[in-house]
Amino acid sequence: MTKIRTVVLEDNPLANDRICKIVSDWDRGEIVGRHLLVKDALRQIEIEEFDLLIADLKLPDGSGVRVVEAATKTRPDALSIVISSLTEKRVVVEALQAGASGFINKDDPAIHILASIEQMLEGGAPISSGIARYLVDAMRKSPPKVVKCEDAPVLTPREQEVLNAIARGFTNREVAEILNLSRNTVPVHIRNIYSKLQTSNRTETTYEARRLGMLDG
Repeated sequence: MTKIRTVVLEDNPLANDRICKIVSDWDRGEIVGRHLLVKDALRQIEIEEFDLLIADLKLPDGSGVRVVEAATKTRPDALSIVISSLTEKRVVVEALQAGASGFINKDDPAIHILASIEQMLEGGAPISSGIARYLVDAMRKSPPKVVKCEDAPVLTPREQEVLNAIARGFTNREVAEILNLSRNTVPVHIRNIYSKLQTSNRTETTYEARRLGMLDG
């Protein structure tokens, strides 16, 4: 079984220990870096390979959003998930916009944290109900302006099918089964869609595709 090389950024030593233990005890988990400061996490992700970043947002030397953004740019194949509290909704949204694919509440039990990570690895976007509600309310206050379809980027027919599927919330595995694709092919199509829409995660992609009138139905 391929190990998920994980970097943890959390300034509270006890919380850091807890997250690292949860990942280490997971049969797919491997800790390759654990940091208390933004500068140290940035140094590692810029020079070393990893598969998953678990990042706190409020650190003594800056925001974890910087690390998520750097990880998205330097390691586009890696995934980032935020570990924070529900009192930081706006910053969590900034992290999602920077490329994070999900959210873990610091107080979540270990089984829920691992379920969220596994869901994300399958192509999902695990977000707590509190953050999801905040996103919905924000979109209602400033709904996306739909523009003419001719202004939208051109997708291949297969990319359009994948876009519609992920916009409906299907995981990579489900998309592969529905469209009769290889599981290794689906992430390639998704990366191409991200590139064409200039987005970095499913939530942002669905929002942008809807704004551009690119979704069926």
